[in-house]
Formats: sequence, C-alpha cells, structure tokens
Amino acid sequence: MVPAIMVFSVSNRAPADRRGAVRTECFLDAMVLPGRQACIAVDRSATGFKLKFHRPYDGQRKIILLLTASGEAYAADVMWMRDREVGVLITAQTDLRGLVPKTFAEARQVWTSLKASGAFGVAGSNDR
Repeated sequence: MVPAIMVFSVSNRAPADRRGAVRTECFLDAMVLPGRQACIAVDRSATGFKLKFHRPYDGQRKIILLLTASGEAYAADVMWMRDREVGVLITAQTDLRGLVPKTFAEARQVWTSLKASGAFGVAGSNDR
C-alpha cells in the first residue's frame, strides 16, 4: 500500500515569502487607527509591514498605520492575522509633518499630540 501525499499549498512560495518584495527587519513603535492600538512594526517592505501587538489583534481590516517616531502614516489593508501578528498591504502613504489628505487627518492629530507630550520619543523632533 502506497501512502497518499496531500499538498495544501496555494502558492509556490513559502508563506513567509508571499509578499513579493524584499523584507527588512525593523523595530519601530507604531499605532493602528482607529482604536489607537500600540504595536511594533517588526519588518517592512515596499508593499507592506508585519506588525506585532501586545494582545491578539481584533480590529478593522482597513487601517491607518502611524510610525510614531518619524511621523510617517500609511493607509493599509490587513491581509492576514495570526494571534498577535498582523500583515498589512500599503495602499497609500503620507508624511504627517506637512499638509495631509483627509484620510490621514486623525493620524496627524494623534501624532501631533504624541509629539507635544513627549511620548514615543518624538518630542520636539522636526526631522527624522
């Protein structure tokens, strides 16, 4: 009797490589809006981020990702969730230090408040 072989892969790439762009490890304080959920961006590529939360993510599928120290903000779609990790696909981005599209108005307000309070090491920082 020959054992049956079952294949469940939906891609030729390993799950870790499905992003299609070169990943760079990082460790950046971040926040997901709406909900102001603190997280860490643990890797990034030209197309997305992998985020790690303190508890399982149960938020929305369309988010704004705020990198708190730099003032960069990204509109993104949640592509996958696994316990405390979330993968997002970037759909738009902006620098919160200047004029921003309406989509990023809440992110600019939150970042400005964080900067004024000295949270996340952004107090008085006008450059990256």
